[in-house]
Parts: sequence; C-alpha cells; structure tokens
Amino acid sequence: MKSENNNIIIDAFKKGEVKGLSEFGKIPEYVETQISHVFLFSERVYKIYKWDNEEFNKNFVNIANINTRTEFYQDDFTWNKYFNEEVHLNLKSVIVNDDNVLLENRNEICDDLVIEMKKININENLSKLLLNNQLTEEGAHKIGFAIAKLVAEFPNKPDFNTNYYQVQKVRTEDVGKFILFAEPLIKKEESDEIAKLMQKFIDGKKENLETIGIDKMVIAIDNHSDNIFYKDGKVSFMDVYPPKKDWLLLEPLGNIVRPATDALILGGKPLYDEFLRGYQDYYKIDTINRELELYYQIESAVIRAVLLYDSYKKDGKYKNEADKYWSFVKDKIKFL
Repeated sequence: MKSENNNIIIDAFKKGEVKGLSEFGKIPEYVETQISHVFLFSERVYKIYKWDNEEFNKNFVNIANINTRTEFYQDDFTWNKYFNEEVHLNLKSVIVNDDNVLLENRNEICDDLVIEMKKININENLSKLLLNNQLTEEGAHKIGFAIAKLVAEFPNKPDFNTNYYQVQKVRTEDVGKFILFAEPLIKKEESDEIAKLMQKFIDGKKENLETIGIDKMVIAIDNHSDNIFYKDGKVSFMDVYPPKKDWLLLEPLGNIVRPATDALILGGKPLYDEFLRGYQDYYKIDTINRELELYYQIESAVIRAVLLYDSYKKDGKYKNEADKYWSFVKDKIKFL
C-alpha cells in the first residue's frame, strides 16, 4: 500500500467512478469522520481510512504506517463482522491503474484497502431513537443484555500481560489528549482540569484496580449511540473496533455504561436503568461498583462530547447535543 494515490482514490469514490462498484457511475453521499472517508451508495457503503490525520496517527494508531495500517484494517473488519455479519461484507483492495481506479478482492499488491458494508437505515441507530423518544425501556434492556452477551462471548480476546490499573491509566491519559480535539469549543484550561481529575481518580484506586487481572476483563468496543442499531427487537452494531490497541480491554461494566450514558443524557434515567439491568441479568448480579460506574459515565460523556464538537467544527451540526454531554461532565466531575 502507498499514500501517493490517495487523492485519486478518494476523488474516484466521490464521483462513483471506481470500476468494480455495483453502482458504478452513481454519486454517493460522502461523509468525512475524524479518521475515515465514508461513501454511502444506495445499497453499499465503503470506508477508507485517512492517511494524513497527524494528531490521530501520533497519539492513537499510526495508520500512515503500511504494516500498522494493514493490521488495523484487518482487525477492524474481523471485530465488526463478529458484531454484525450481515452488514460487514468484505475487506477489498483498491488499485490505481493508469487513469482507472479498480475495486478488487483482497490483493497484497494494492494502493489501499477498503471496507465494504451493506447500507442500513441510519434513523434506526440509538442516537436517533433517543432523540426522537422512540426507545422503550424494554428495548433498552434488550440492548444492554445483548452488549453484555456479545462482548463476554467474543472468541478472540487479546491476551496482554496487564492489570486494570495499567489499562485505565493509559486510557485516561489518552482521553486527556483526545479532549484537545474539541478546542476551542472546550477551553484548554477546562479540558486540562477534567483530565487531571479523571487521572487522580484512577491513581487513587490503583491498589484496587491492580487486583483486576486480564481474566476479569472482556474486550472493549466503541459502542456509543451512533454505532448501535435497534429494530423490531433486534440489536446490531457498526464500527465498534476501538481506535487503539491499548483500548482493547475493559472491565465488563465499562462497555454497558457507555451507551447507557447516551440513554441517560438523551432519554432519561429509566432507560439508563434498564440498560444496566440488561447487563446485570446477563451476568446474574445484583450490585455494581458505583464508583467505577460514575467514572465510566464521565469518560463516556467526555468522549462523546469531543466527537460531537469535532463534527460541529466540520459541518455545523450537533452543537446542542455536544453541549448536553459537556454540561453533564462538568456537573458530574465534582462527585468523582
């Protein structure tokens, strides 16, 4: 793979002029995320990772490095196919040949890789359901149970020599760096204070967190409310592979609190409670660690606020939602 032909490839996808597309010649909807280019045709969606996001490459995963880039694509596809086999269809190669851009089956000699997905209705994602007041408490319980089950039963959990303090120390440091993506909408002195208080909490729990070994951890997934879909009682997921290898493990409660926090902020406490009850019903437990729960709420809201503020800077949307999340952080942090 090489980056030299990246602009040619992106331009060809924007025009629908990639040979091998089932909808060749049609103009897709184009969405630029923090780390990827996404092209939405009427039946298929294609995702290509950026080469040039310097901040992400420096602080999270250097997907400008060919070997790392290949591994990231492969792991992303494998994890996401487990969580939604019907949607995540293929990992394909893109080749520039003279004036033509070709989409082919996986080939070691190519200009880049691309993830091919089946298009689904974005209005069925959890964010839309919450904002439109369309998620029931029964639905929240089903989503919570499904997340707990799928995560716990994932067949290829990474086996790192670590404990939970080490996991959370790195994760918290990374969140502190991540907040900076929201500048100037979040002032640096404010983000620094939030990051410092989060790190202080983790350091204060070091002795207890060190007792949590890898046997008590599960995989971590990037399951904020945009990446969860629910329709007719069925739960499915999109784009849940974490952005960094150090983020691949989590204590089980962390996975459920993240989308539950979306439900709490956008839908209310009854929905939040049902998310957690679904989790508790899967594990057959009556209590949860309330201190970690609060920390996970704050971490989840911080990450979501930054993502929404970053989107606002690009296209002028989501400012009201971002403000809700950041207000939640500022209100809750004093209880940490």
